Amino acid sequence: MRFGNGWIGGARRWEWAAEPNNYTFNTATSVTDAAASSFYMRLVKEGSNYTSQYSLDGNTYQQVADPINYNFGSPAYLGFVALQGSTHYETAAPVTIDYFSVDPLTATANAYDFTFTYNSGDSYRGAVIATPAYGYSETYTQAINTETGPGAYIINRVIPGYDPADAGQVTVDRYFDAQSGRTFDSLDTNLFVSPGDSYLGSESGYIIQDGVPSYLFGSEGAFNYEADLINMTNLGAMGGYNSEAHGINALGQVVGYTNNAFGQKHAFVYDPATATMTDLGTVWGNTSQA
Repeated sequence: MRFGNGWIGGARRWEWAAEPNNYTFNTATSVTDAAASSFYMRLVKEGSNYTSQYSLDGNTYQQVADPINYNFGSPAYLGFVALQGSTHYETAAPVTIDYFSVDPLTATANAYDFTFTYNSGDSYRGAVIATPAYGYSETYTQAINTETGPGAYIINRVIPGYDPADAGQVTVDRYFDAQSGRTFDSLDTNLFVSPGDSYLGSESGYIIQDGVPSYLFGSEGAFNYEADLINMTNLGAMGGYNSEAHGINALGQVVGYTNNAFGQKHAFVYDPATATMTDLGTVWGNTSQA
């Protein structure tokens, strides 16, 4: 962060630049009060983001250009340089610095409400806690692979005022199952296999249906898998105690076999339009199946 004369048209300006290995990049200038003789300067470091600010009164600071994102390695040296001349490589200027301090940044965290939508149409809603430096925002989207094809996270809103110590935690409060058309609003977080603790993509858990933890969803390896819920219909049997479905077509018609009253295995077709099971009989002998 530099202040001096003559860099652009001879005006007094602030300059904000990064110089790894004597290479200057992302330089930017901002005109300041030419009559002022005292200034306050501040550098803010959040992870690999560096922001430069100055003030005339020590209370209201103005940012100089956009933050710089760069991994300077370790150790990284930050400081203030005063120079004079037509270029910034000339003679150092005499300045007096009467106060210098290094203070920890007061960390804050937000809750980022998100929706993850699978390619199949299933989706779930939740929140992830993160500091602003992590990179989430209200316009954040992230596409990942799922077992049904591409899916995507979308952050819907940002809620401030959370403890940075909780950063990384992910909770889920609603799951929509496209196959059954059902929405589950009361996921039992006590039954999560792994409550998300490593930001988006680390969440997984059970969907509770009728108090039974039967349906698992979440992340495994490189994939995010859905719960695969369906509405089940008891097809019954035709006089016996057993039946077994073997196939279903686009109309929802089901074929398989059922035991009749004599215990014989017969092929059947079930029509959801009429909720009836039809015995297809046998071609030869006493048994058949479809």
